[in-house]
Amino acid sequence: MILLLSGGIDSVAAWRLLGLPAAVNFNIGTVPMRREQDALAWASGHFKRDFICRPLPMNNEKPNGWVPFRNSLLVLAAAQIDPTVVLAAVAEWAPDKNFRWARRLEQAVNQKGSAATAVEQLCVEMPFACFSKGDLLYEYHQNFGAAETRLLLERTWSCYLNNPAPCLLCGGCRQRIAAQHQYAILAGQPRPVESAPRWRIPLKDRFRWIRDNGAVGLRQIAAHTRQDDALEAS
Repeated sequence: MILLLSGGIDSVAAWRLLGLPAAVNFNIGTVPMRREQDALAWASGHFKRDFICRPLPMNNEKPNGWVPFRNSLLVLAAAQIDPTVVLAAVAEWAPDKNFRWARRLEQAVNQKGSAATAVEQLCVEMPFACFSKGDLLYEYHQNFGAAETRLLLERTWSCYLNNPAPCLLCGGCRQRIAAQHQYAILAGQPRPVESAPRWRIPLKDRFRWIRDNGAVGLRQIAAHTRQDDALEAS
């Protein structure tokens, strides 16, 4: 098993919650990579666990931080190390973060043929796909306590920009703030001072989410909505 590791909340929290399995970070050269690398250096030292770091440049980053085909390429690159790849995705709709995408990628890679008979089968695991980011923070809190969760929040990086401080405007920042509000409610912790508009899911994306994930999609939408409701209640 190999876990795809970035410097954000999801993958760092998942890494520790899963018992610090083998992990790999690919330096894809995007805007936030330097701060993500700083976060991973902290996590590695704090957890006393090394990870693999390899360059994998991608130069088609969009203004909102999205890189087309990123997760497909990362999974395939990680599978060169171990065919069971763990993606620490939470309940967030994206073309390359749903079960249908994962199953189709597995099917494409695992096609049988004379050249592939001795190749191990690709398996993409997403153990936290029905958690919101706030749920994941609370799970981390329950396992490691409030002080460790504060450190996780302080030392990881989610902003798509490379400002000295989080911009509080991009998708990464907005979801992170919503997650902190939800976590505060669940754990009885002080709410963050910052807030943000709700990340409302368009109706067409709800239909697509359910189409791509079936019954799991309904659970994911519910998790995402609970997180957004924490902002509205603030």
